[in-house]
Parts: sequence; structure tokens; C-alpha cells
Amino acid sequence: MEYENTITFTGRTVDALETAKMTLLPNGFQIINSNENSLSMKADNTAWLQRQNNALIGASEVYIHIENSTISLKAELKTVNRVIIFLIIFLTGLAILLAAIFTLIFSKTEGEHNIALISLIAFAPWPALLPLMFFFFKTRTRKVLDILLRNMAVQQIS
Repeated sequence: MEYENTITFTGRTVDALETAKMTLLPNGFQIINSNENSLSMKADNTAWLQRQNNALIGASEVYIHIENSTISLKAELKTVNRVIIFLIIFLTGLAILLAAIFTLIFSKTEGEHNIALISLIAFAPWPALLPLMFFFFKTRTRKVLDILLRNMAVQQIS
């Protein structure tokens, strides 16, 4: 598990699990397993491609277990990894494509043999930005999961 947290709980188990369902289902999660004191949900693999989505989409699977006055939430953050891998492949492909296009266009021009390298300058910041984005996405998803966990602990559904 890439995320794991446990907090104390004094409410009704049914209410806490219902809060989790009401939060996760509209965000593209599907119930995998549910019983009186636990819940397993999995995110739709294409949910991260939607235009407007919640930071909860960073979690690919969520496991909630309530026992002995505690709520445990465990999550796998595979979607965050998937987004970063997509960006790496996309940016690498785009850089190669642009370098090839500029090389073909300017190959007949005298003295412009380094134009392919010059076209790659636009991609220079990405090796530093991608790890920052990875850290930001993971941190944001963990914060939202913390909020969900706290809401489950205090929420009382009428």
C-alpha cells in the first residue's frame, strides 16, 4: 500500500461506510467488496482522462476497514504513477516528432544543422518538473484521503 492511515472512531459503522460510498462512487470508483465493517473499491482505469476530476482519482484502489473503534483506510496510488508515465511517453514522443520535423524542414538550409537540438530546448524543464508533479499529485491524493477518513469518523447520516 502506498497510503495507510488509521484514526479513532465512535460513530456507527454503517454511516461511515455510507460516507465513503457517497464520496467515491461519483468519482469513478466501483464497489469490489462490501460487508458490515469493510469496503473495497476500485477506480475506473479511464477516470483520470476525464476533463474534470477529483484528487481522489489518484487512488486506484481503496480499502476501508472498521474495527475496535478505529477506521483504517489503505489505498494504492497507481493512477498517479500512470499519469506520470503517460506524460513521460507523451513528452518524449513529442520531442522526437518535433526534432524530426525541424530536421527535415531545415536540412536543406546552410549552417542550420543544430536546429533539431535547438527545438528540444522547450523540453529542457520537464526532467525537473515531472518529479515535482509526481510529488504534488501524490501529496494531493494523500491529503484528500485524509479528509475522507476524517469525514467518515465524524459524519452522521440521518
